[in-house]
Amino acid sequence: MKHLIVCLLLCLGLTTKTQTIVQLPEYYDGYGVLIPATVHFNMKFDNFHTLYTPTIEEAHSCEQLIDSLIKAKKLNLHISKDFNLRAWYRQYIGIKKLNDSSKYVFVNFMNFSDSLLAEEWFGSWRSAIVSGSGEFYEINCRIILINLSALTIAKDW
Repeated sequence: MKHLIVCLLLCLGLTTKTQTIVQLPEYYDGYGVLIPATVHFNMKFDNFHTLYTPTIEEAHSCEQLIDSLIKAKKLNLHISKDFNLRAWYRQYIGIKKLNDSSKYVFVNFMNFSDSLLAEEWFGSWRSAIVSGSGEFYEINCRIILINLSALTIAKDW
């Protein structure tokens, strides 16, 4: 439920101005987008201060961490065995912590295994944060907050 709420809140007032499309074929077959710090962001977090534009290297670090945790069975994205995580596109949203400038990245996963259905629901994924409510989004979206400074999944958001 916490993930759904954050996913919904990220959508409010957040569209990209200039985004960078990335491919990390060692982790997924589709695409990712680095959300720029210049987005209009209508949401405030108690412990977070500013947006920043994640780099492709930071996206790679996020994927490397996620991959290692899934392989070690220390991370469960609650994705059906029928879904291949390689078919899920990504959005990377960078934020810095208020009190110590630690870097965090929201990784927003979108299921593109059915490309026609994905385009219908996620058509603006390149230019706006994808979010929503209801059964489709519960099944086809996931979001994780990664503490890049510690290379861990953030548990206190």
